[in-house]
Amino acid sequence: MAELLLYGIRGRPHGSRVLRLSCGIGLVSLLAASFFLTYDRVRWYHAERIQALLENVSSVQSVKLAGFDDGPGPWKVVNAELSLEGFSQRKITLFAPNYGDLLRGVHIRVERIGNYTFLVKPTPNDGPWMEYLDVGKDGQFSGLLSIELQDVGDVVALYDTIVNALNRLPRKGVHRNTNGELYEYEIFVDP
Repeated sequence: MAELLLYGIRGRPHGSRVLRLSCGIGLVSLLAASFFLTYDRVRWYHAERIQALLENVSSVQSVKLAGFDDGPGPWKVVNAELSLEGFSQRKITLFAPNYGDLLRGVHIRVERIGNYTFLVKPTPNDGPWMEYLDVGKDGQFSGLLSIELQDVGDVVALYDTIVNALNRLPRKGVHRNTNGELYEYEIFVDP
């Protein structure tokens, strides 16, 4: 019986060992939690920047982002729908918005504006079809509307001017961009 008591005493870990083990487990847990929170923050960073930029544009009432999670890495923004102050049909949908492009006005891909949607085919048919007009400074359709747009704020501010310009264009046409590339476009009007 005395041997059993001695075994029980010897088998117990020393107090400092317990303390070191507890601190080690706590440190590993803290590092894992901070990694998870940082990863989650980075994952949403791009979408949150786009959301904040668009919400701060004058006359924008609300912004709805649509996207998907493609495994590890940031959440991919597929489009952004801007509801403008005033009438409920005053909406602009931007395709694959990029924060820097929108801020500088380099690429502003308009998927829908009001009742207008688009289909674009490179000519000759050697590239992907697009369902947007890139009206940014470096976009394929920067000169189509005869309106110079500096950034996404101009698209919102000049909503009526853009809609009127689209209304005057033929529903089907060919456009040559500043690089000399030809594009066939088709403009659809929803009733």
